[in-house]
Amino acid sequence: MPFLAYTCKFCESKGQAEYADDCPPLRLEIWRSMLCCNPCADFEAQRRKIGYKIVRFVEALGNARRYLVGQDRKQTEGAIRGRLTAITRDYSRLLAAHYRKPELWDDQFVEWLMDPSKSAETWKILGIVRSQVARML
Repeated sequence: MPFLAYTCKFCESKGQAEYADDCPPLRLEIWRSMLCCNPCADFEAQRRKIGYKIVRFVEALGNARRYLVGQDRKQTEGAIRGRLTAITRDYSRLLAAHYRKPELWDDQFVEWLMDPSKSAETWKILGIVRSQVARML
């Protein structure tokens, strides 16, 4: 089986991918530009999975604020805050493990996500947190 040399599109490490003789990919340069190493692929899959969970809870929070009143609203917001706290801790642990940095988690992360004016910017917030962890010394 032939091998295709590539550079991981995330960490820029060199690698080789094997492909079948009977089904060679067309336009090898396009395939080469999309490949990444297994650790980066696993990290991206986990990051996306946790990110979608966070987005769903932020959307649920918005719905609770829109449609619930009184005690129901406060109970729902409290439950969502608890779930966001747990999930953002998981996100922080994942980032720390991948980038080999100390795990940093702060209440402010959850507060930022729960801010009604920022509910449409969840992925942007997650990206900012990721870039800050990646740049840490």
